[in-house]
Amino acid sequence: MAAIRKRKDRDVWIVDYRDATGKRKREFAGTTREEAEQALAKVIQMATETPLDVRDRDISLKEYGTRWLESAEGDLASRTHRSYKQLFTRHIDPTLGRKKVRELRRRDVRQFLATKRQGGLGKNSIRLIKATLSTILAQAVEDELLQANPALGRFRGVRQPGVSVADVNPMDQEQSQGFDETLTRLQVENRITPLYAMFFRLLHGTGVRPSEARALQPGHLDLVKGTVGVEQSADLHNRIKATKTEETRVVDLSARLRTRLQEYLSRLTLEAMAHGKAQPDLLFPGDANGLLDESQLRKVFKWILQQAMLPHFRVYDLRHTYASRLLSAGVPLLYVSKQLGHRKPTTTLKYYAKWIPSEDRRYVDTLDAAFEKVGTKDWHQVDITEKEGAEVVKKFGGPCRGRTYGPLIKSQLLYQLS
Repeated sequence: MAAIRKRKDRDVWIVDYRDATGKRKREFAGTTREEAEQALAKVIQMATETPLDVRDRDISLKEYGTRWLESAEGDLASRTHRSYKQLFTRHIDPTLGRKKVRELRRRDVRQFLATKRQGGLGKNSIRLIKATLSTILAQAVEDELLQANPALGRFRGVRQPGVSVADVNPMDQEQSQGFDETLTRLQVENRITPLYAMFFRLLHGTGVRPSEARALQPGHLDLVKGTVGVEQSADLHNRIKATKTEETRVVDLSARLRTRLQEYLSRLTLEAMAHGKAQPDLLFPGDANGLLDESQLRKVFKWILQQAMLPHFRVYDLRHTYASRLLSAGVPLLYVSKQLGHRKPTTTLKYYAKWIPSEDRRYVDTLDAAFEKVGTKDWHQVDITEKEGAEVVKKFGGPCRGRTYGPLIKSQLLYQLS
């Protein structure tokens, strides 16, 4: 909604409005109220004269949203598309679905979000619902069904988080140890295959994403250096794609994990040779040597938790467990961030800040450690142990320690000694 107002710091008027893309603008409108009202009228006229697509003039949000979801399926990541579809079907369509797209206003979006918030939905759910609606309506602006996106920006009266943090639910030290011991026991009892045991151990010991582990190849391992290269990932439709950040990284392996990977890789290579291959294509091959099925991984993981008598965790929580354990042990944040593949350390801090130790220690006292190590010497002083230096001090006095004597002073002292 466009409006005019007078600036407090100077005697001018401005017109405050949102353009066709939904971006807020504040422009000079004149030095009098009359000039400002004329400028406002021009802004409103320009908005109303923006041509709309008459073909879909009366299309409902339900129909438009459904059509957009179908067309965007190939362009969005599988998980993102599934999330958009669920949020639209479960929340947006039942409330706003019958409304015509061209009739949607910010007040409609504000009331919709406020109702959802009052209904008990959390801040993160509200954020995701708003993002889904805004994405759909942004396309409606591109299709000239709307002059501006009514879902852009913040809404007064609807509490929205500045930074949303998804639920992070890592295992504690005892649970993590119990999980590892259960994997060993189940493998010894032949109740779980080496493939599944190694897959979950890798997630537990490196923090790689499940989608990244599914796409790993034997060639990505460097067991001499003790690293694994994460170069790609797998989506829900078992297609290889880039990693989440579209970047590659090298993750360190512990000595224990490296040994287990060596044993596992030897077994895997023997199985591949039995089928006429020199080396397996994937580190964790599924049926018909394809990618491991994600739903099957979830089922196996749930069964392992039951055998370990642990509460509910997601497969992804193994990544959270890895990060929280390192940070709790005092490992530098930058190292953990690099291992996890976060683009910025602030992302790591956002999710795992509460696991960084915050003892009531006087860290500033560490500055005195350097002085304590050298006794009474200042930082620029060195001991003089030469016989010549001792004789100079005895005869002429002066400092007992010094970096060096000036050339002129030193020559005079040596002359007196001679």
